[in-house]
Amino acid sequence: MDVSSTTKIVDSAALDQAARKPGFALIRTGKAWRLYENPKKIIAISDAGALIDSLQTIERHVSAGGEAGGLLHYEAGYAFEPLLRPLLSKHIGTLLWFGLYEGVSVFEDVYFPASEQVNQVENVAATILRNEYVQKLNEIHELIASGEVYQINFTHPVRFHLNSSAWRLFVDLCRHHPMPYAAFINT
Repeated sequence: MDVSSTTKIVDSAALDQAARKPGFALIRTGKAWRLYENPKKIIAISDAGALIDSLQTIERHVSAGGEAGGLLHYEAGYAFEPLLRPLLSKHIGTLLWFGLYEGVSVFEDVYFPASEQVNQVENVAATILRNEYVQKLNEIHELIASGEVYQINFTHPVRFHLNSSAWRLFVDLCRHHPMPYAAFINT
């Protein structure tokens, strides 16, 4: 495994060009940032039947000393439970995206400079109507009160127009809302 580790602070300006390339991934894992570039292979699947084989391929690569960085969508969990598999028919898109890399660079911190652009995000709109949202919340409260569930992570898509790049938005979010876990992955 080729891991370049350093305690130096990396300027995100140096990452701007690299972030445009497919397979670029910058992942914050608590106390460090892991930078993945130039994958040897990209695994992107939307077929639940290929999920196990893909995970095994990733495991073999890591066991052989390689690195892997990517994402597994929440809905991919349905593939592991036969009772939930019918829910996969509602999911359209990639279930798993991983880059297989020879190595990774690890940094203590990344400096995110201020953006000169203002109002990067415009026309923010929820994709659910308010009355439908309230109805779903009431249903969730009833399920919790009846003991059917103890927690539900209720989410819905939000659409907006972005006046900059996804990387620039990520940089600004990290600058204004620092947190120990974050990721930017160019798929």
